Amino acid sequence: MVPADVDVLALPLWAPWAKSAETVDYLRAVRPAVAVPIHDGPLQPAARGMYVGHARTLGPEGSEVRPLDAGIATDPLG
Repeated sequence: MVPADVDVLALPLWAPWAKSAETVDYLRAVRPAVAVPIHDGPLQPAARGMYVGHARTLGPEGSEVRPLDAGIATDPLG
């Protein structure tokens, strides 16, 4: 079951049990207004950038991927 009308999706960006293609497929199916990557702590900056780039370029049109920076407060809708 895929949720509908999602404003903000906490998107698991990386996990040892997940494929990047599955993450993008889920992002496409949910089509949130904003996707905030989570589960990316173990990634080195270059690898994190690659995964975020995949979500941005391969995700659905109209969805914005907004990564959070550690220790910096942000409003995912603003």
